[in-house]
Amino acid sequence: ASARFRRWTLAYSASATWCSTSYIPTTRSCQGMYTHLGRHAAVAVAALVGSVAIVVQLRHLQAQLDDERLARASAEAQLDDERLARASAENAREVERRGRTAAEKQLRQGVVKTQETDGYSMRAIGVIESPFPDRRGTPRQGTVCPATEATLAMGKHISPATLEGLQGFSHVWVVFIFHENTNLHLDQRKYPAKVTPPRLGKRVGLFSTRSPHRPNPIGLTVCQLLGVDEQRRRVVLGGADLVDGTPVLDIKPYVPYDRVDPLVPDWVLPESGLTESMPVKFTEEAEADLTRLFSGGGSNEGRKKSKRGLFLRTYAG
Repeated sequence: ASARFRRWTLAYSASATWCSTSYIPTTRSCQGMYTHLGRHAAVAVAALVGSVAIVVQLRHLQAQLDDERLARASAEAQLDDERLARASAENAREVERRGRTAAEKQLRQGVVKTQETDGYSMRAIGVIESPFPDRRGTPRQGTVCPATEATLAMGKHISPATLEGLQGFSHVWVVFIFHENTNLHLDQRKYPAKVTPPRLGKRVGLFSTRSPHRPNPIGLTVCQLLGVDEQRRRVVLGGADLVDGTPVLDIKPYVPYDRVDPLVPDWVLPESGLTESMPVKFTEEAEADLTRLFSGGGSNEGRKKSKRGLFLRTYAG
């Protein structure tokens, strides 16, 4: 359109010059030529203006597209930065976790080595309150006196919440310390390799017996669960073969999976006669003492020894 406009302009200038210099007798033909050329010039100007408007609009649209591309590129760059930041943070956490795990493993190995040399340190969760004030006379098995009741009084460092749900079980395992062993003051690395079980009459290996004199004086017994007082942190046990004041390390619920059909040596079977109950006869003096205790009489000293009276009542009943 601009090229045509230039051609028309040159033609108009040339015709105007010719008309002004020629000897044409009339000016009507020149005026007609001027009018014809003016129309074409107007069309050319209009076409040029339209072309310029289209070019301006296209450039505006192109600028908008460029802005959108820049905005998308900026957003993608921001997303990439966020992804890199997350990846860096995750990597830092992984490095920290690995470092913490390695440090914990190293500390644990150090503690294990120390414990292997110096021994494991444990704290009792509580003590037993039972009717047996002395190890002499305490039943060797809880089944010997199933009517015996004892109480596990837990320490204040044990949260009452630890007993939640225990009431739903009928029996519990009790892990305890043989605190009245006569050799506790000796080097625990020295212990008898063989012992003589009661009524067996011959020596057998220590680990084939339930002797309290062991490399680690730890005992295990099953007791009936009679009651749980969460607020006071007290657990009532039945059939307890534990001395009064026995430290307890742990209690665990007895579950059906613990029940097995064991295979034992002949000398442990009831048919051997070694585990049969033996009759107990009280002298007249002992019976009189029992009667006096049950009736609430007796001396002040006798009344103060309520646990010993409970001990007698357990066996007598």
